[in-house]
Amino acid sequence: MSEYETQHVLALQRSRESKPEFHEGTHEELVGLIGEVDEQAASRVRTAGRRVDIARSLAEPSEIVEYYKIQAAKASADEILMRELSNKSPEEQQATIDRWHSITDFGTCVIYHGYSFAGRGVPFSITWPNFDWWPYDCNDAGSSVKAWGVNVLYEHAYYKGRTFYAAGFPYIEIPDLREAGFDNLTSSVVCVG
Repeated sequence: MSEYETQHVLALQRSRESKPEFHEGTHEELVGLIGEVDEQAASRVRTAGRRVDIARSLAEPSEIVEYYKIQAAKASADEILMRELSNKSPEEQQATIDRWHSITDFGTCVIYHGYSFAGRGVPFSITWPNFDWWPYDCNDAGSSVKAWGVNVLYEHAYYKGRTFYAAGFPYIEIPDLREAGFDNLTSSVVCVG
């Protein structure tokens, strides 16, 4: 059974006024639900899936090093955002990210160590293969999440294991990842936008 044929979870918020809906299914079924709301977002999820497949299949050491050098350079923006968000309330963090979205185009999710957006909030605006690495250092620590657009959380590093799709149009809040059976499990992420 391939990675995409296994069961996955989608949290989908169709509008600012609606509540998050939880769905289980295969990758294609869940991408289909995203497509019902935003076909362009569903297309980006499919493209991101193909990129993850390529990253998983890299066997040549120089290709792996090049891939992670590029991702590490992109992580510098998240480090800046992480500093900007530290010591702010969840509401202030959301306003800051909304402001950043008004001037730049990047997908974002913030994974919190505590429930109801308490504790350390770690922002991700890029695809990242291992939460043990700099600058994130938050492996298996997510208990709540806020996401803009579509973000895919993976149970294991290198985009493996169960997946959780956080899809908000434009935004979704999941104050307790236990609802989705994904509490303290996240080890890698794909930020689709």
